[in-house]
Amino acid sequence: GRIDLNGIKCEGDLSVTVSTGSARVSGVTCKNFRSDGDTGRLYLGYFEAEEKITVKRSTGDVSFDNCDAAELFIETSTGDVEGTLRSDKVFIVRTDTGDVEVPKTTSGGRCEITTDTGDVTGNLSEAMIFIVSTDTGDISVPQSLIKITQCLYKTMRSLIEDDCSGFLFQFIQNDLLFLLLK
Repeated sequence: GRIDLNGIKCEGDLSVTVSTGSARVSGVTCKNFRSDGDTGRLYLGYFEAEEKITVKRSTGDVSFDNCDAAELFIETSTGDVEGTLRSDKVFIVRTDTGDVEVPKTTSGGRCEITTDTGDVTGNLSEAMIFIVSTDTGDISVPQSLIKITQCLYKTMRSLIEDDCSGFLFQFIQNDLLFLLLK
């Protein structure tokens, strides 16, 4: 099966469970979010949980696009984890077999990512800290990507905060900003 949730504002907790299939959740706010699944991909876009995001997948990738929560706990047996978050995080990343690419930083909320077989990629916004280990695989920290991402994030955050009418946010959400960057 497939689950698509878009544009939901929830004052309480939200849970999405898929035994086989994908889930796409975008434009959603809630207090806590939990997603469990056996097989399938989870995508969270423009998503914000006030307190905690918890994801458990047996087989399947987990992707974040402009998401945030005070704490994140992501676990997959076989699957990659990738994405961008809105605020600083202290990342504790563990993979038995997989590559880890994350920036080095010094502050933020807690984000634990565990995968037995899978890559962890962090093209993440602003400053974040990562504590990384792997039994098999490479660990790399692309410094140029960190600097570019931090600069772009700070610029975009400033523009969005000054965007009283919401025009720029809507522009970004409709992927028209991509055309300007070409």
